[in-house]
Amino acid sequence: MRAFIACIKATHRSNWDICKNNDIWGVPGASNNAKKAAGMVQAGDVVFIWFANGSSRDGGLRAKIQASAAASVASEAPWPDADRYSHTFPMKVVRDLGICVPDRFPGNKASEVFGVKNIWLNWGFWHIQDEGVVDNLEQCFQEPE
Repeated sequence: MRAFIACIKATHRSNWDICKNNDIWGVPGASNNAKKAAGMVQAGDVVFIWFANGSSRDGGLRAKIQASAAASVASEAPWPDADRYSHTFPMKVVRDLGICVPDRFPGNKASEVFGVKNIWLNWGFWHIQDEGVVDNLEQCFQEPE
């Protein structure tokens, strides 16, 4: 199982409801790095969903999903801006926190709490290879004992 991080721009937050209602995730195609990472997605992989900060500064870690199948080149996407997406994959929501867990990015580098690199969020979709970052993100989704 691999782990990825996906970022939803503040101006596209309504797409999260479309993802949940259609059980599909779309990877924006503006970044070659995002396209490369999308091509790696297989069934069982997890994706941490990050909401970019909007004007109210209310962004952060929001949800965890799991891919139900490998990503493929987007042919039809349910979003109003469907032509933005290079890849899609079916998914299920593991847990939606309902609110974002915020973090800070001093100097636009790695975040203080999770260790997420700002550039990964700018790309929109990225394969997380650092197990420490994955562990930090996973802690938000552990059920209390």
